[in-house]
Amino acid sequence: MIEGGIFLVFKKRIRRIFILVFLCVILYFSVSTGYNMGKQDSSSNNDDIKEETKLVGALDSKDVIGINTIVEIKYKYQKCGHETNITKKADESMFGLGVVDFLERFDEFRIIEFSERKLELAKSLNQYCDKHYLLKMIGDTVMILQSDTENEDFVVVKKTKLRRKDLDDNIYLILKRGKLFNSLDDIENYINSIIIG
Repeated sequence: MIEGGIFLVFKKRIRRIFILVFLCVILYFSVSTGYNMGKQDSSSNNDDIKEETKLVGALDSKDVIGINTIVEIKYKYQKCGHETNITKKADESMFGLGVVDFLERFDEFRIIEFSERKLELAKSLNQYCDKHYLLKMIGDTVMILQSDTENEDFVVVKKTKLRRKDLDDNIYLILKRGKLFNSLDDIENYINSIIIG
């Protein structure tokens, strides 16, 4: 009887120790996970603060865009991931603008640097860059289109010899939506495979 009682007491103690260890492990992982998440959030907030500090510094600037201001624009294309850089002299529409006036008139750009000497901008576009072509059914004819960065759309660059009657239903549905290519040679090979096939 006494041995059974000791065994029960011993069993209860082991159970309590196990529960205590289990709770300590959960507490440890909760604290370390929270710490790491806070650390990551803090570093992303620091990046945001740096960006805002740069912008606040630029907002205090008395610089204005003039005839000799060089404008560098970095375009980032969301759909293909490519980037292009354009460097040019400031347009007449920009002359005399300070940073606040510029932001009001050209709100699609993000300012990286703003001075009388240099204006560095970034713009994100939800499209493909002009290195890509789209083969698409327009009306009854298959056309080759190219991305037009200024208008943020595709424009027709060439008419093909393919017509609706040349296409089976599967290819017609693909070309109705549009099929993306990286070169005109790839398009020609695709068209030839349709004609020959």
